[in-house]
Amino acid sequence: MFKTLANAFRIKEIRNKIRKADKMGIEILEGDASSVKQFYSLVNKKHSRKLNYYLDMMEILGKKDMIKLYFAKLDTAKYIEKNEMLFLDQKFSYDYMDSIINIEFTNYIESIGNAITGPVIIQFPSYKCKMKGSCKSMRIIQKGLLKTDEARTIEFGDIFVASCYHIGSHDNILDTYNKILDWIERHGYEAEDSCYERYVVDYWTSKDSNNYVTEVMIKIKS
Repeated sequence: MFKTLANAFRIKEIRNKIRKADKMGIEILEGDASSVKQFYSLVNKKHSRKLNYYLDMMEILGKKDMIKLYFAKLDTAKYIEKNEMLFLDQKFSYDYMDSIINIEFTNYIESIGNAITGPVIIQFPSYKCKMKGSCKSMRIIQKGLLKTDEARTIEFGDIFVASCYHIGSHDNILDTYNKILDWIERHGYEAEDSCYERYVVDYWTSKDSNNYVTEVMIKIKS
């Protein structure tokens, strides 16, 4: 009885993770015995076990439905739907904490009698300047809870972007930009100037920078 309940909770946990991944644009695919070699090619540099170990595990446990193999597929190019967002143009000095826990923006939102929800998004005028460390301006963007004058909002979205989730400190976020640009080149896309960073997990929700999740988006020509 206890084992049955434990398995039920485990299945529920897996389903919740799959739903969460789907919301982040990550497609979860279930593999089978024919997928073991592909799985091994992804993990063999980090783990010392040989291919036969994984083949045997799938052969023995797979028949009894005691093991499942899942792959996470991230569609790097995606369409961002159009949304009305509040915004504020500001100076940028690469102080991420100051930019995200943004007192000036918070005071502005209060002054117009509104409130905000959802992740903070920062738009940079040029990904090249952002990567060089020479960017001096930014636009903070966030969803408003209340209707407001059109002059105080912008239409964010209705664009195609190449995106990738950066996990951890912002100190090495340049690595993720390089990954995206490499992907853009390999798949024959052309990058536009604008780029965005969407802070899914940040200073508001965690004190540990290892937990930070930032979606980096570079606009591409459709």
